[in-house]
Amino acid sequence: MSITTSGGLTVKELWSVAGFATCIHISGEKLSENILFDCGICNRSTVPAKHIFITHGHVDHIGAIVNHARARALSYSPANYYVPENCVESINSIKEAYQALDEHEIKMNIIPFQIGESVKLNNFYEVFSFPTVHRVRSQGYGIKYARKVMRREFQNLDKRQINKLREEGVNMFDVQETVDIVYSGDTEISGLLSPGNEFVFTAEILLIEVTYLDGDISKAHQYGHIHLQELVSIYERFRNRQIIFVHLSARYGPHSRALTVLHQHLPEAMRSYCSVALFSLGSDEHVTSLERLAESIQTSRVGWGWGRGGRGRRPYKRAYPG
Repeated sequence: MSITTSGGLTVKELWSVAGFATCIHISGEKLSENILFDCGICNRSTVPAKHIFITHGHVDHIGAIVNHARARALSYSPANYYVPENCVESINSIKEAYQALDEHEIKMNIIPFQIGESVKLNNFYEVFSFPTVHRVRSQGYGIKYARKVMRREFQNLDKRQINKLREEGVNMFDVQETVDIVYSGDTEISGLLSPGNEFVFTAEILLIEVTYLDGDISKAHQYGHIHLQELVSIYERFRNRQIIFVHLSARYGPHSRALTVLHQHLPEAMRSYCSVALFSLGSDEHVTSLERLAESIQTSRVGWGWGRGGRGRRPYKRAYPG
C-alpha cells in the first residue's frame, strides 16, 4: 500500500523500528530528487535521494548517513544532509573517521538546519522544521506544497481573454500553500501539542512515532516517546486524511503481534484513517492499512490470531471531514 497527497507526494518506503533504524523515503510527482527523513539505514532504493533531513542524533536515526554519502559517490552528485545544529560537529567527526578508514574523501553537503528554518526544494515543495520534545534535542519536519489558484475575478473568462491578460503581464493567480506531510521524529506527545504546532493535526499525512502500543504509559515518558493511549485520548484533534504510526518498539515483532495489539487498543473509528509501518517487523508492505485489515478480520476464520479488546467500545466520531 502507498499513500499519495493531493500535492503529489508519496510515502514511497518506510523502515522504522525503535532502537534499530528509521528511514522514511518520500517521492513526488513534481520532485526530481527524492527526500529521506532520517537515515538509520541505507540500501539501493534510498541512495538516489538527494535531500536528507535528520531529526536528532540517536544512532538509529543517523547511523547510515555516511554510508549513504559513500554509496551516492558511485553514481550521483553529493547529497544535502540537513541536520540539527548540535549534531554538525559530531557528524563531521564521524565523516572524518570513515574517510580515514576508506582512505578516500567522502563528499557530503552537511547543512546546519535550525528549528523554525525552511528550505525550498523547487517551486512546489518547501521543507520546514519545528521543535519537538525528546530525550535529546530534536526536531520534526513538514513539507509544504504551493499551488497556483486563479483569482476569482478571472475564473469566468474565456481562453481568448485569459491569453490577452497573460500577454499584458497581468498576474491572475494567487499561491495557496498546504502542509502535505508532517513527520514527528522521536518526541513526547507534549512536543506536538506545543503552541504553533497546529499544522501537525491538519497535515494531509501525519507520520507519527508510537513506540509503545500498550503497557505502562510512564515508560514512554521516561524515554521521551509516545504511547498509543495518548493519541486515543486526543483523537478529536486529528484532522489528517491519514495517520501512519512509525517507530514501534521491536517487542511488537513479528508484525502479526503488532497488528493484534493495535486491534485490541485502537478504537474502531480511528482505524479508518490510521496505518502502520511494519515492513521492518516482517510485513510484505511498507504501509499497512488498519481499516482494510479490520474489514478482512470480519470475514476471517476463528482463531486467526486477533484479540477481542476492540469489541464493545463506545464508537469514536471521525474528526476528519470526509
